[in-house]
Amino acid sequence: MVNIADFERLSSELKELLHLEGSPVALKIVTAPEDIPEGVPELEETTRHCRMVSLAREGQVFYAPDAKHQCGGGAWALG
Repeated sequence: MVNIADFERLSSELKELLHLEGSPVALKIVTAPEDIPEGVPELEETTRHCRMVSLAREGQVFYAPDAKHQCGGGAWALG
């Protein structure tokens, strides 16, 4: 299993290799409410997928059910 130190190392390697100014963002797709990690809050507002990625880049952790996805394109891209 990957731990936080591994994520930080991999993030640094990606940023250097790809010359990124910001940090990479990860997401997890869940298909059942019980798969949402404990303590992760639901996104309060309905928003577009690209904004969700920006929020994650700013360090926010959240989950967004279908009803919170404002953009059909973003939902399509996520599968």
